[in-house]
This record gives sequence, C-alpha cells and structure tokens, in this order.
Amino acid sequence: MGFRLPGAAVPLHYNLLIEPDLEEFRFTGRVEILVEARKAERIELNSSGLHISTVRIFEGREMVEPEFELDEERERLIIRAGLNGRALLIVEFEGEISDRLVGLYRSRYGEGKWLATTQFEAPYARRMFPCFDEPDFKASFSLSVIAERGQEVVSNMPVRAEKEFRGKKLVVFEKTPPMSTYLLYLGVGDFEFLGPKGRTRVVTTPGKKERGNFALEYCNRVLEYFEDYSGVPYPLPKVDLIAVPDFGWGAMENWGAITFREVLLLHGEDTSRAIRKRILEVLAHELWHQWSGNLVTMKWWNDLWLNESFATYMAYKAVHAFHPEWKVWNDFVESELAAALSDDSLPSTQPIEARVETPQEMEQAFSPITYSKGGSVLRMLEHFMGKDAFREGISSYLKKYAYSNAEARDLWEELARHSDVPVEVIMKKWVKMPGYPLITVERRGGKLLLRQERFCHKPIDSKPWPVPLVIRTARGEVRHLMTGKEEELEVEGFIKLNSEERGVYRVKYGPGLLKEVLARAGELDEKDVWGLLNDAFNLSLVRGEPITGFLSMVERLPLEAVS
Repeated sequence: MGFRLPGAAVPLHYNLLIEPDLEEFRFTGRVEILVEARKAERIELNSSGLHISTVRIFEGREMVEPEFELDEERERLIIRAGLNGRALLIVEFEGEISDRLVGLYRSRYGEGKWLATTQFEAPYARRMFPCFDEPDFKASFSLSVIAERGQEVVSNMPVRAEKEFRGKKLVVFEKTPPMSTYLLYLGVGDFEFLGPKGRTRVVTTPGKKERGNFALEYCNRVLEYFEDYSGVPYPLPKVDLIAVPDFGWGAMENWGAITFREVLLLHGEDTSRAIRKRILEVLAHELWHQWSGNLVTMKWWNDLWLNESFATYMAYKAVHAFHPEWKVWNDFVESELAAALSDDSLPSTQPIEARVETPQEMEQAFSPITYSKGGSVLRMLEHFMGKDAFREGISSYLKKYAYSNAEARDLWEELARHSDVPVEVIMKKWVKMPGYPLITVERRGGKLLLRQERFCHKPIDSKPWPVPLVIRTARGEVRHLMTGKEEELEVEGFIKLNSEERGVYRVKYGPGLLKEVLARAGELDEKDVWGLLNDAFNLSLVRGEPITGFLSMVERLPLEAVS
C-alpha cells in the first residue's frame, strides 16, 4: 500500500508539548520522538495542515538540523537524514484549532465560550503533531500542556504535576503505556467534574455534571464485568467519560478518556428507558474497546471490523448481564441483525473485512456491515462453539497480544485452541465473502434436505458458506457445519432452523415443515417468531415469493412476542 509509512524507523516514545490558544484558535507545539532506525536514509512522519518551523536530530551527542519538506498531498513530513540505531527527533510546529471536528478542534458550549478537544480516529493525530500515525506504530506518550490558569486539562492519564508557567499553568501527565496515536486524547476548557467514583469521573461543560450520575454508576460496574469476563485487569489507573457539545461520532474510545456526544452520556430525570438502554450500550461498547482495540490493537484498518463488531457484541452482553428484563438480545436481533441482513442483501454490498488503501477508505470502513454484520457473525460463532470456549479464547487472545497489535487470524487461532470447531475455516469465509446464504430445508424421508444459495436482490452465483447451523428440536439443539451447496442431515421430529436467530442467514421451509413449525408457534422464543416473520416478508420482497405465505404466518404466530 503505497501511501503507508515506510518501516525504516519506528517510534518508541513521544514527549509532546502543546499550547492551545482558544482566543485565536491556534496552537503551538513541540514533539520529541525517540525512534529506532534501521539504516534509514530518510525518516517520514505523518503531518497534515501543520506549519513546521524547525527539525533537529540528536544521534548520541551529535545534533544536526536536517533538510525537510512537507508533502501535503500524501500528508508527509520528510526528513532527509541518514540514521541507524536510536535517535531523537525534535520538531516544532503550529496549527489551527479548527471547526472540522477532527484533529484538535474547537467546540462551542455557550455564547463566546469554547473548549478544545481531539478526535484522532482514523488518520487525524497528524493534524495536531507530526507522528507515525498508523495503528501498528505503537509508542508511549508523555504529554504536557500549557493552558490558561482557569482552564482544566484532561488527557488519557492522571495529572502528574501542575505548576505556574509564564503567567499560565503547565500541566504534566503521567506516561502512557504503548498505544496507537489515534487513541491519544487532549481536552482543554472550562470543564466540570463529577466524581471520581472508583476509577471513573464524568467530565462536562458547566451546569451539566449532575446529569452524568447514571453513566458514573454503571461505568465502574461495566469495568468490573469486563475484567471478570476477560481475565485481564483494566489497564489504566482511571477512565474519564467526557461529554463534548460538538462531536461528529457517537463516542470515541480514547484510552482512559472516552468522548461522547452529550445525548449518549448525560441522563435526565425524564430520560426514557430506551435512551437509558442506549446510553448503557454505548458506554459498554467504548469500555470493551479499552481491551479490544486499545490494549490489543489491529495491525491495519482492514481489521477495523474486529474492533467495532467485537465491541458491538460485547456491549449487548454487558447490558444483558445488568438488565435481563430489558431483553436486549431481542433488540440485537431487531436492530443489528436486521440491519446486517438488509444491507448485505444488496448486490453492491462489501465484505466485513474492508479493503483499505487510502485515508478516505478508512472512513468508509465504518459501516453497518462492519458493526452489525460483524457483531452478528461473532454471535453466531459463539453459539456454535459454546460460551465457555469462546470466553477462554478471548481471554487468551487479550493476554497474548497485550500492548501489541494483532490480526483477525490471531483471534481465530486463540479461539480454535479452546474448541474443536474449525474457527478459521468458518470465519475466514464469513469476513471475506460479501452477502449471506438462504437455507432451503425440506423433509426427504427421515432426513432433512438442505440447500444454500446467496440471498440477494438479483441472482448472483456464489461459493457456499461454511454455515454453523443450530437446529432446535424436541430433544434439544443439533449443531451441524454445512459446507456444501446441498446436504442431507438425519434429524427426526420437530425442527426449527436458526435457533433464537443466532445465525446470519435466512431460512425457507418446505410446506410440510412450515406447517409443523407453525403448529408449535406458542413454544417459540420471541426471536424465533421475529425470524420467521422477517424471513417470510423478505422472501416476498426480494425473491418474489407470494405474499400470502407471510400473511398466513401473521395470522398464526403470536405477534405480541415481537411488538
């Protein structure tokens, strides 16, 4: 991928000083980067929209001022110097606190009142300081900020020291563990704090902190839940939940300093249960990222789906653990799975694993296929391999790749070590193949005849998926990995394919089997009822099946289950 940074040098540590000016909306900065070079003839960093004033290099005790140039199109700072071994790059720069909602940007919260905050995912740390702005260039950070005396400063780590400096104040933060640049955070403004409670604070603009009590209470509980689930302690000493008035995303998992759109963090007395569910789900999503995404990070953006789908799925697990009466798995089926099945039935759909070769394609990778289909596939895999094996594999993966980078196949290997299910065979096809199958099932003697084809708005031939079938029977669940386009399976008596709608496929029953299923409609799970209706409706909508089949199903199924 030609736009990626060459690997001639890697960062080990950043010592970063930033001085923001919220009157002129400018900032100045200085970064010292300790690098390990491998016979490098030049060093290339990412830089976008910055004015570079000076560049110096210390190699041992020798200091040089090398030639450098900015390649704005490729967002590069190119430093022409031969290096081999460790060296210290020192770059002084300045830039704009823009209104673009990326990089270091300004957010308005009252008449003439502004705060500065950062959004670095995906390729935007380079808009605040020159850096190796790719996820697999992990390094530690020591951040210092010069701010006005009345301003509060928030970052990933706790404050180590604060002192008067040139009529302002200098705030020095503790050193971070090794992490990717997109997870660094800086916020400067007239913040208020609720807490700390345990390891958690809520950070808001003035007059809003009391609305953070709901998030503050649940943050510590969710942290403990994920620590127990993963077997890995929360990696940082604190976590701040920061409500940002102007925010382009729902939330962002900056390590230890999570930012949120205000409506997805702050809770009022009249907040509905639906909104409380949404706040808790988003909170849990970002907290799981503190492990999967932050502690263990994808090597490259093509595996972004693993970060996001994993967090999507684990968020529902956490919410269900605290509020089973909320029936969030019904919500998962009716929102995440439904979105995946709808978008993925289009001929123009893309695989879960995105092809990412430019910064613009990084943004396009954030899609319903990434979040919803990816999460649904993980749910399908867990149900097929078993909860205990899935959990053990996740824990092993997080411990093995802590403070490092991994690819999807690394997760498959760890899951497979704890199960006899061919995880890599299943997942490799599901993340690389667009679309999903329609399983047609009929009775042939004492056997089931199963056929699969791609479910799509127009006929498209496709190779078969390895489909983890979970079939409900009168004697319990039967598991079968269907790998061919047509197979026979010995299962007698009552059957319902796709138990609790955990699979990412649709089902079409032969007339006799459909009558058997409908005859026992009162015994079906709510998610099963939704699946029968949704499949029947979409067979009419997409495949031209007679609508009478769907209407007769409406008459016989307990619709209150899906209301």
